Amino acid sequence: MPIREITRRTELSCNTVRTYLASSEQEQRYRRSKFPSKLDDYEQAATSWLHSETTNPRKQRRTADNRLFLRNVYSYARGFKSTQKDLDKAKKMHQLAFDRRYPDLSNIGYETSWGGMMTLSHNGGMVFGKLAQNVFGTAFCNGTGVSRGTTFGKALAEYALGMESRSIDILLSRTTPNKGMPQLITEVGVRATTSLRMFQAGREV
Repeated sequence: MPIREITRRTELSCNTVRTYLASSEQEQRYRRSKFPSKLDDYEQAATSWLHSETTNPRKQRRTADNRLFLRNVYSYARGFKSTQKDLDKAKKMHQLAFDRRYPDLSNIGYETSWGGMMTLSHNGGMVFGKLAQNVFGTAFCNGTGVSRGTTFGKALAEYALGMESRSIDILLSRTTPNKGMPQLITEVGVRATTSLRMFQAGREV
């Protein structure tokens, strides 16, 4: 099987796959006890919702009560803080995107426009697992916090309880974040890349 296909199926980096293939040692595994989850009763319904949403555009989703949920604006937050100017600009972009997609409904607009922080690593790596004695955590959803954040949180809670699953195995084997660039270089790079992608997307934003 090609390395690219293994990478696609396991969501591991190419370097990690090559390391495993080149190693003659087999990772020692410890069997974790299985416990029922409080989410088991909702698994079928949640799976059905996720399946129905796969046909929608990546950044367009609906909430449980069938309201539109659209995400299309991101920028660099210096010092992990957003200014009022940043928020006003994002709200303006939200409304502009709504007008372009649904011109017949443009007079309605959004009930709520909001935002938050998301973390990204240069190499796409992430943090997951036991950070200290009785301390478990996960970070770096890399721009897909709505879906991955929910999955990571559930898997982390199960891992802390000693449970096992395919999701936990995959997350524990993911590449860890590498050291980031200096803040000045990172900010200039992120803002330049964001502006370029917005320009290329044009009216599709």
